[in-house]
Amino acid sequence: MMDMLDKDEKVHVEAAFTVDEYDIVILSATESGGLLVWLREHGYHVPMQATRALGPYIKQGLKFFVAKVNLEERERLGVQKLRPLQMAYDSPRFMLPIRLGMVNANGPQELTVYVLTPRGRVEPTNYRMVKAPTGQEVPMYVKSHFEEFSRAVFDHAVEKEGMRTVFLEYAWNAGWCDPCASSPLPPDELRQLGASWSISTRRAAAFRRS
Repeated sequence: MMDMLDKDEKVHVEAAFTVDEYDIVILSATESGGLLVWLREHGYHVPMQATRALGPYIKQGLKFFVAKVNLEERERLGVQKLRPLQMAYDSPRFMLPIRLGMVNANGPQELTVYVLTPRGRVEPTNYRMVKAPTGQEVPMYVKSHFEEFSRAVFDHAVEKEGMRTVFLEYAWNAGWCDPCASSPLPPDELRQLGASWSISTRRAAAFRRS
């Protein structure tokens, strides 16, 4: 842990390191205004209204994972497309700070979440969940325009629910399925996705929602 405080001691740098093409900083803060100032002073484009989104997370004592692309490392590694970030932490609560991802949004955002669990599936506690409009028979002529058709069906469902719903697209036991569009993921691939438990001896459930 690094013992670094900003000048008014409202932001604490818990750790700082570089992973491949990313510079990573783990932060804790005592109030949202100080954290916002720190982020802006270090080159992060965060709107002033973000203070309202940051406040609840700070009150819960959560840490902030901040990533910046290191252009020199990216060039040295020859990376053309940025690779996804994967992180792990222990917590008695499973939550997604969705409000933080919306502070720079110019309009509605769509979030797709894939979840792997050692048993059962997860459901939101602060939003209603409904089944996504999938698995229905449609006319054959839709095949040549399926992408546009699927987008329109989903947009209609979102509008119908007032944009205040989590849609469950599919949930299944990752060890087997019948019928399957493809073979289930082997244990080593599941571990690479973050399923650190023993897949070979336990059942794993996966589910997607958007």
